[in-house]
Amino acid sequence: MAMRWGPGPVFAYEWLMLARRWQLYAGRGLFILMLFAGLSIVWQTEVAHNPTPSIRQQALVGEKFFYALIGIQLTLVMLAAPAATAGAICQDKTRGTLAHLLVTDLSNWEIILGKLAVRLGPVLGLIGCSIPILFMGSLFGGIDLEALIFAYLITIAVGILGCALALFLSVWAAKTHEVLVVVYLTWCLLLLAGPIWHVAGWYFSIGTPPSWFDDRNAFWLAFAPYSDPKATDWRDDLGFVGVSLALSALLVLLAVLRVRAVAVRQMSRSEQKRGSRPFRSFSDFWWRWLPGPSLDGNPVLWREWYRKRSSRWIRVVWTLYAVLAVTFTILVLSQISSQTRTFGAFATIVSALQVAIGLLLVSVAAVTTLADERSRNNMEVLLTTPLSSRSILWAKWLGAYRGVPLLAILPAAISFTLAWNWQDVSSRPSLPKQLVYDEHPWLNAMLIVAMILVPGAAIVSLGVALATWIPKLGRAVTWSVSAYVLLNIGWLIAVETMYAGSPSPMSDYLALASPWFAAASLTEALSILRAWPAGDSHLLWGAGWTVLFAFSAILLFLVTLLTFDRCLGRMSHQPRRKQSFSRPDTSAEPLLTSK
Repeated sequence: MAMRWGPGPVFAYEWLMLARRWQLYAGRGLFILMLFAGLSIVWQTEVAHNPTPSIRQQALVGEKFFYALIGIQLTLVMLAAPAATAGAICQDKTRGTLAHLLVTDLSNWEIILGKLAVRLGPVLGLIGCSIPILFMGSLFGGIDLEALIFAYLITIAVGILGCALALFLSVWAAKTHEVLVVVYLTWCLLLLAGPIWHVAGWYFSIGTPPSWFDDRNAFWLAFAPYSDPKATDWRDDLGFVGVSLALSALLVLLAVLRVRAVAVRQMSRSEQKRGSRPFRSFSDFWWRWLPGPSLDGNPVLWREWYRKRSSRWIRVVWTLYAVLAVTFTILVLSQISSQTRTFGAFATIVSALQVAIGLLLVSVAAVTTLADERSRNNMEVLLTTPLSSRSILWAKWLGAYRGVPLLAILPAAISFTLAWNWQDVSSRPSLPKQLVYDEHPWLNAMLIVAMILVPGAAIVSLGVALATWIPKLGRAVTWSVSAYVLLNIGWLIAVETMYAGSPSPMSDYLALASPWFAAASLTEALSILRAWPAGDSHLLWGAGWTVLFAFSAILLFLVTLLTFDRCLGRMSHQPRRKQSFSRPDTSAEPLLTSK
């Protein structure tokens, strides 16, 4: 086989197909609109009320432009890079086209590098789209050129690492959403490794993490020239970029070496062995002992409740989450009972992380409960049954929502334990009396539970809607996770940017729309670490956001039900009109017979 140079036939074919998709250009346009939205928020909060800002004020505006644009860009690259590459190999295995590639004279390098290059192109193009906008913001001053260059290098390194990790996992995975769940969970662990180490250091007295450990956080490293200028220098930035590129090269090399052997082994595996599942997660055993629906009432719901099992990768992720959540909750409860000095901060971090990561996994599961059936063509068989579309959609919704109450158990245990151990603020002379503390601990604890259950319902409704409207599983999962990140992080960034120059109680009330922030701030209030600015107003705002989430969940479900038959190609069951037949005219029959 002659050695070929150049991009290769795999790259040429897939790049030609990718360039014809309108989603590529729509995604870039949406990204530009988000960047302009960030600039508009900064402009309205900093410049609009001051028509003649000084040079120093203009420099501060440029600095906030840097924070807004780099933060949005890094977040979207972390979401878009794995989404673009997650189905590179596993989708070809599902369709059977990977076997056709392996019997040609194409080498493993040409297959893997061709697919990686096609997926890297849109990601790097997405990063390049922000360069003109950021240079527009540099006209105000306050943006350091060196910090800007290294921030772009860090973003590019994160994009390459995300694509390489997703491609590596796609060699072994069978479904796109499995790759996305593992990659997104990896990002969460990398970003939260520093706070988790700090919490463990407080509890186990092992000290704070070393300085080099914080350099592994891409956000902290990109913002360090402004937030902590003396903490890092150019060597830390280049070290992060070098380590990311080295890991990416190692992952790509392993994918090249193992793609053929793994594909052949998976294709030759018998159906009986493929269907065996020796590993079962905790939830698989849990649901068998809970009361559930009957087979006669709704067969689809009965199957979702008892028979349907998630894949091995998803079960491993949920089991890991459950073990860590139970372990840290036990540590928090032991600290609360012993009245340890740092129990409040520890409880706040643990409760917030459980809600943030748990609802992230729910946002993925909500899409896969319906989109997985569509990708395996099982939905076509289900649509031919006499079951109504409402019963099918309701069963899928309940099947995805049934895990949300389990997510609320551990944060509820923490919050109600804090409420049980509540002491009157007036009996604590060490607390400042001019601040207004929460005097209704039980309402606060119940609000924490409500801000998990009701936003979880809205997330499930959005996931089911996206799975109905978007036929491709990977794309639907990406949109669901992106919407969840915008709700939890993007909304907080927008609120903090609007009230950065003029702190106001309204910023805390608006931020309660984020379930992650709501769990953190309300747990903090139960620990007497947060003083609300105006009495019980936060309870009213939290109840208002809960009602809004409930309305959104119901509205999304109804809209999905109205578009369900059209999107899935099912004939709507409408009564046929009775056809009226006129009596034939027989007046000419005698004439015909007489002739």
